[in-house]
Amino acid sequence: MSDKQLTPSDYIRAWVMNWQESEDPFFLKVWQVTKNYAKRARTLSTCCGNDGEVGC
Repeated sequence: MSDKQLTPSDYIRAWVMNWQESEDPFFLKVWQVTKNYAKRARTLSTCCGNDGEVGC
């Protein structure tokens, strides 16, 4: 694992890539974003633990 500090643009790039590459229906993507951001807010973390899922 790299010790490189991630920048906000790295997070945005990953979010956009996950959204575009996901084959899930639109409303499922919206649900995943909502769920993952809620988990991040609840745990005060920068990661929701669902790598590769939309919104994480």
